[in-house]
Amino acid sequence: MATVKKKSIPKRIKLAVRASFFKHYRQATASRRYLPEFLIIGAMKAGTRSLHGYMITHPELVKGIRKEIHYFDGGTNPAIDTYSE
Repeated sequence: MATVKKKSIPKRIKLAVRASFFKHYRQATASRRYLPEFLIIGAMKAGTRSLHGYMITHPELVKGIRKEIHYFDGGTNPAIDTYSE
């Protein structure tokens, strides 16, 4: 009996489809998500990693999906609507 070898999807295509899915998912659920009460903003080597580590152990704080969001890295002042997406 002959075996049929399936063609695999290239990794770059898988990543593009995944990124597209998450972009649409974030936009669709943006109005239902809570905005943060505060952001920890700090320079590199300023102790923000330690502060983050201490804060996520607190029982009344909810850890974000990502530790670093890089929202303000662009040098512009984007609107809050853009942040919530």
